[in-house]
Amino acid sequence: AQPLRVEYPVVPASAIATRSYGDEGPMRAIDGYSDNRNETCWSTWGDPFSLPTTPESLVLDLGGVWSNISSATYLPKQWRRDDRTDGDITSFTISLSVDGTTWTDVASGTWAPDQSAKFVEWTARDAAYVRLTAKAATGDYVNVSGIAVGGRRAKPALLSRPYGGGARYRLDNVNSALALTTDGSRVLQRAAGASSAQTWAIESTDDGFYKIKDVAGGGYLQVTNRNRDNGGGISVGAAADQFTQHWAILRTDTGASVLTNRFSSLVLEVAAGSTADGANAAQRMWGSRPEQRWTITAL
Repeated sequence: AQPLRVEYPVVPASAIATRSYGDEGPMRAIDGYSDNRNETCWSTWGDPFSLPTTPESLVLDLGGVWSNISSATYLPKQWRRDDRTDGDITSFTISLSVDGTTWTDVASGTWAPDQSAKFVEWTARDAAYVRLTAKAATGDYVNVSGIAVGGRRAKPALLSRPYGGGARYRLDNVNSALALTTDGSRVLQRAAGASSAQTWAIESTDDGFYKIKDVAGGGYLQVTNRNRDNGGGISVGAAADQFTQHWAILRTDTGASVLTNRFSSLVLEVAAGSTADGANAAQRMWGSRPEQRWTITAL
C-alpha cells in the first residue's frame, strides 16, 4: 500500500526557528532540496557538538488562513548518516495558529530515529501557521531536510490574507523603535514622524507574498542588485514583476512581524542591530534577533 502523505500541500511562504546552525537556517526546510547529493536542511547542530539544543521549534507561514489543514510529513536528513546522532526528531508536537500569537496543539507523539519520512495527521482545522516542536532528537539537536503541510482527505482553501488592497502602514523596528523610512532610493530608519516617507502600502501578490510600496515616492521595497548575501542592501525601486520585490510577512508570538524576501530567503533587518537614527536597512538569515522584527501599525 502507498504510504500516507499530505495529498493537498500548501506551500509555505517563509519559516523561522528558535535556533539555527551556520547557514542552515529555517528556510532550508522548505526550499524543496531534499534529494540525495542535492540536499539542504534546517539544523540546530551545537557548537561544540555535544551542546544539547532540544527542544527547538520551526514555524511555517502559509501566506494566509487556509481551511482543512490536517497533516504533515517530516523528512529527516538523508546524507552522511550514522543512525545514532543525525538530528532525527524522536518526540514532537504539532501546533496551529490563525494569527501567529495564539496556538493550539493538534498532534504529538514519537518517531523512530531513522531516515524514513514521517507522517502525522489530525482533525482538520483552519490555520495560517504551523509549528513543529522537536522535544527530543538523536544527538540532542535537530535536522529537518524537508517538511510538507496541508490536507489529506480534503483540499485546503484560502480563506483570507492578513494584508492587501493597498492599506497603509508604518513599520517600526522592534530593537530601535525607529520607523522604516526612504530617502531617495535608500531605505533606513528614523524617528517616527520625522519624515513623510514612512508610510507603506502593502499589496498582495495573491500567492502568499506582498509588495511593499513607499507611498511618498512610489517605489517598492526590494533587495538591491539581486543580492543573496548576508548584509546585502535594501532599497526602493520602480515597480517590477520580480521576486526581489516580493516579501513574506510572518507574525510572531510577540505580535511583531518578520519580513522575508522571496528572492534571497533572507529577512529585513537594521544593519548590525544599530539603534542610530539614519542606520541602513539590510538583509540577513533569520537569527531570532530583535532588529529582525517589525511592528506593523495601520495608519
